[in-house]
Amino acid sequence: MGVNDQGISGDREFPLTSWSVIAHARDADSPDYARHLHRLIEVYWRPVYGFIRHSWAKTHEDAKDLTQDFFATVVLDRELVSTYARERGSFRTFLRTTIRRFLHDVERGRTRQKRGDGLPPLALDAMNGNAAAIVQVPNAHEMTPDQVFDAAWTAAVMNEALALLGKRLAAEGKTPVFEMFRRYDIEGGGAELSYAELGAEFSLSTPQVKHALLAARAAFREVVTDVVRTYVDDPADLAAELRSLFGG
Repeated sequence: MGVNDQGISGDREFPLTSWSVIAHARDADSPDYARHLHRLIEVYWRPVYGFIRHSWAKTHEDAKDLTQDFFATVVLDRELVSTYARERGSFRTFLRTTIRRFLHDVERGRTRQKRGDGLPPLALDAMNGNAAAIVQVPNAHEMTPDQVFDAAWTAAVMNEALALLGKRLAAEGKTPVFEMFRRYDIEGGGAELSYAELGAEFSLSTPQVKHALLAARAAFREVVTDVVRTYVDDPADLAAELRSLFGG
């Protein structure tokens, strides 16, 4: 099954260059501009939608329209990423401030609405469905807009990292390790399953299960760190983002 004393190793799909997504998404002349801008929008549209919906108590459809308008007019037309400087703090904080300014302008009729013209298709297609499925934040109605934004961002980063971990372990022939980790740690199976019960399902001893989960957790933290590193450049910002994701 690929569980051994060395744990989980092999070639990593990462590391990407530090700050790579922001750096390429701010340079329209970069050959990777469209791809990285697409990825930036993919990670951040749910937090933007959640912030907008819970700031104004808008309907699902209104919040979708405003989210499209934000990315079309502010992120693309005004080239938001190119105006960001890390001295202003993390990009996540900068983006929240920009959304507030956008909503202020909308309220006063200062911004035109394009209904998503020029947006990468993923950002529009992914916004189909109901609000709960889009935001994926339990008890969002009890949170402030900032809290919803941060929770949705956390979910987006963790989902991206989980998908990358799955690919990495599959390439190493360790898909069962990923399945154990996903069930026990991510889906909360640890509250109901013991290591012995989990091992019985995968024909592993309790020590083997323990070792596999420890290795998967370490690998997952590495992947999460690599994902976050592509959005931040400052070590202090990286440490702060990781604390918000993992606690401590």
